Amino acid sequence: MIVSAVQMDVRTREVRTNVETAYRHIQEAARRGSRVVLLPEMWNTGFSYPDLADVARGSYGPTLTFLIETARETKTWLVGTIPEPSDSGVYNAMHWVSPNGEVVAWYRKAHLFTPTAEGEFFVAGSTCEPVTTDFGRAGGLICFDIRFPEMARRLTLAGAAFLFVPAQFPHPRDAHWETLLRARAIENQVWVIAANRVGESGKLAYFGKSMVVDPWGEIIECEEGERERVLTAEVEPGMVDDVRRRLPCARRPDIYGDLEPRRGE
Repeated sequence: MIVSAVQMDVRTREVRTNVETAYRHIQEAARRGSRVVLLPEMWNTGFSYPDLADVARGSYGPTLTFLIETARETKTWLVGTIPEPSDSGVYNAMHWVSPNGEVVAWYRKAHLFTPTAEGEFFVAGSTCEPVTTDFGRAGGLICFDIRFPEMARRLTLAGAAFLFVPAQFPHPRDAHWETLLRARAIENQVWVIAANRVGESGKLAYFGKSMVVDPWGEIIECEEGERERVLTAEVEPGMVDDVRRRLPCARRPDIYGDLEPRRGE
C-alpha cells in the first residue's frame, strides 16, 4: 500500500492559498498511486489566534467540502486536522474522508499544547478510538499527543496497525519528534506516518522532517530538508503481524493496569 505525507508551509488565515497548495500536493500523491494522503495539523488556517473562532466558522464548511470532493476525485483517503466550530468551542479535529467522499470518522485533539496557548482557544477532545478503513484499523495522534504513550497503546490494543500523525512541531525539538515517533512505532509494533509543516508563524519556525516509520522503528522515508514535499512510501500491512511474531511482547496488565477498551465503551 502506498501512502503519502504532505509537508507544506501553512499560511495563517490564508485559507484559499492553503487549499490550493494542499490540492496540488494531493494530486501529486494520487499520481504516485497513494491510497492515503496525510496533511499536516491545521493545514487550512494555521493557528489563527486570537480570532480562531471566527476563522473556524468561516472555513470549516468550505474546507470539508473540498476534502470530500477531492477524496472522491483522486480516489484516496484524506486525513488531516482543521479547526472545527461547535457549541462547546473550537476543536482541533482530524477528519478521515474515504475515497467515496464520506467522512467516516473524526478525532479531536485530546492534549492541548498550553505553552502556545492552545488551551485558551481550543476545547480538548475526550475520545480515543481507532478508525475502521478498507486498508485496516488506524489511529490518529495530533502533534503533542505523541508525548503520551498510553494513548498510542490504547489505539493499538483496540486494533490499530497504523498511527497517523499530523503536526506543527517546531524548532528546536526535532530530536524529540524523531525519537517519539520511532518510540511509538517500536513499543506498539505499528506503522507510523507523520506529516509536519515547514515555514514560520510568529516566533516559531518549523523543521518538517515528515517521515514513515515501520513496525521495527526503522525510518523508511524521511524529508530532512525544510522544504515543501510530498513524501511517499510503500507500507506493508502484513509487516505488523510479522514483527509481532518475531518479537512477541507479552503484556502484564496484572502488574501495571489495563488500557484495553472495556465492555460498553
